[in-house]
Amino acid sequence: MRAGPLIAAILLSFIAGPAYGESPVAEKLSNEAVDLQDNHGQLDAALQKVDEALRVDPKYWPARYYRGRLLIKKQKYEEAVRDFDEVVRQAPHYIMASIARANANRKLGHYALALQQLDQVIKLRPPNEDTFADAYNERAWLRATCTDASFRNGQLAIKDAKIACRMASWKDASYLNTLAAAYAEAGDFASAIQFQERAVAVASKSKDFTPASREKFQKYLDQFKQHRPVRQ
Repeated sequence: MRAGPLIAAILLSFIAGPAYGESPVAEKLSNEAVDLQDNHGQLDAALQKVDEALRVDPKYWPARYYRGRLLIKKQKYEEAVRDFDEVVRQAPHYIMASIARANANRKLGHYALALQQLDQVIKLRPPNEDTFADAYNERAWLRATCTDASFRNGQLAIKDAKIACRMASWKDASYLNTLAAAYAEAGDFASAIQFQERAVAVASKSKDFTPASREKFQKYLDQFKQHRPVRQ
């Protein structure tokens, strides 16, 4: 059974937990949704495809996970959380769903819940497991940029962001961006500028970053030069 890039990655990375079962039609529709979004930028059409996949097989959790990701792009965070909740129930060992759920909860302002969920994920494996880099990065971003000061902690954010960067061999622009934001929160703007310049340089050479993403990284660099931290 041939899978598209994202769906194949989801299935290959899933090691344990309840099986999703054979569902070639739902998988085909999910792969078409990935193609519509990733290669053609057709978000609404992709959502329609993945909705169809879940009508065919409501238990096909890779489609539900991808729908949650699409809903985040639509800023429909509560709906995304519901999808991720169901994926976590069906496939508790697929950690990307737990990380994505924490991200959606952060965007809803549910900071304590998001932090708790990330803590739970990180406790599952030691910090040398590179598949957990996203969890460290997400927790660092929350601690570095949260609009609620009671959740911010620059030093802890730096620690988490460095773990994520090491896992990615210091080649992931998003993780470098988070480390820069963490240094800014800690008041070390010289280091913030240094790592944000590295983030901009890495992003400029990567096809994974859109012009909008590169522009955002440059905006953060300008902020740090003005000694202003990120708040989200």
